[in-house]
Amino acid sequence: MIIDVSQQLKEPVGSYRHYRISESDAPPIYGEVDLLRTDRGIFVSGTLNTTHKAVCSRCLSSFEQPLTLRIEEEYLSKAEEGAFTIGEHQEIDLSEAVRQYALLVLPMKPLCSEDCAGLCHRCGHNLNLGPCDCLTSYLDPRFALFQLHGCRRNQGDFEKIPIFPSEGLYRTRKRQGKDRPFSALNPRPFLTES
Repeated sequence: MIIDVSQQLKEPVGSYRHYRISESDAPPIYGEVDLLRTDRGIFVSGTLNTTHKAVCSRCLSSFEQPLTLRIEEEYLSKAEEGAFTIGEHQEIDLSEAVRQYALLVLPMKPLCSEDCAGLCHRCGHNLNLGPCDCLTSYLDPRFALFQLHGCRRNQGDFEKIPIFPSEGLYRTRKRQGKDRPFSALNPRPFLTES
């Protein structure tokens, strides 16, 4: 994206030019920029639109992410450290400014969509394509004790469930039905010794 500013540099301070930019390179860039002559060079301001090939941080699929860049930079006639300069052929190259502004607007964790379901933590299946089989069949080993309690069948009103059988500690609870192993009012039954 090179703009010839040789004529504008001959004009007085405050002269103004408007340019439409349409680059079909990969990735395509389009938008509008305004060039204002200053006492030190040319002030460039404008809005450019482009796309960036990104990888979703949840499902790891590739997608094109649209970017809108608001550029405001001054290109100086004399070289200074850390500043953009006008080339020796009196041209402004916007490529480096576009690259730097694009890096500033890129998200830290890009998402292909706001409601991306991500990957299954067990098998790695992309949950955007549908559910996987391991979601219903896998039980976290930390919750295996709860599943055991829910499957118990006892005819009495109370039953003793071993917590640490080697130490003789039991938890006492009242049966409330097949699907509700613990009381809703008291989710932490007390410990008793047998």
